[in-house]
Amino acid sequence: MTLAFQQIQHKFVSSVRSGVPIKGDHELYRRVGIYQSLLFNNILNFVDSGFPVLKSIIDNKKWRELVRDFFQTWECKSPYFIAISEAFLNYLIELDLEKHQLPIFTVSLAHYEWLELAISIRDVEVRFAKSNEKVSSVKLSPLATLVSYPFPVHQISSMNQPRKSSELHYYVVYRDKSCDVQFSKLAPATAYVLQILIESETGTSLQSLKNKAIKAMPSVDPATIAAGMELTIADMLEKGILLPV
Repeated sequence: MTLAFQQIQHKFVSSVRSGVPIKGDHELYRRVGIYQSLLFNNILNFVDSGFPVLKSIIDNKKWRELVRDFFQTWECKSPYFIAISEAFLNYLIELDLEKHQLPIFTVSLAHYEWLELAISIRDVEVRFAKSNEKVSSVKLSPLATLVSYPFPVHQISSMNQPRKSSELHYYVVYRDKSCDVQFSKLAPATAYVLQILIESETGTSLQSLKNKAIKAMPSVDPATIAAGMELTIADMLEKGILLPV
């Protein structure tokens, strides 16, 4: 590959990414324009589909400018939909939100929306608990992810936008037995239990979970903790958040 050809390639790619019309005869202008429009609109559609709530909150002109800047400056390593969505999330993480006049919850909401998408295509087989199955040990489903955000992301919309951060809000986002992506908002104590399970890949006995929870909450009556955990674990087994070991 000659240096001259490399320079032509670089000029072409830069023009396609920037959207600025390339200088030349009418036919060259027309052909490059087709590439510019086609590739940018494909990326725009991918990002629109991956982050619908965030898109609904940001002014349409600013949103297109944001996606154009992403398309022009960020290096995407894969053409797959999920990879483009993850690249856009990483772009937002590195972005100066204040400079671009974006909401302070932008990254949290974008991560939440991306996670729903990622879990929807997560390729792994699991065995859910059967009805009335006696379970003595459990593990967190690989189709479930524990996350926390300083904003109530499940409530954010064009009509409800928090102005400042708050204490952490805990969620588990998961794919249920019907292959639908769901979420559960968790109390800190429940999030603590799931964190224990994350740290034990092979699973943990129910008795061990109860003992650790009781130790972590010495001011709470042990019987109350044990009863609450039994109900919580049964509910999460039914939803498919937890799996029997």
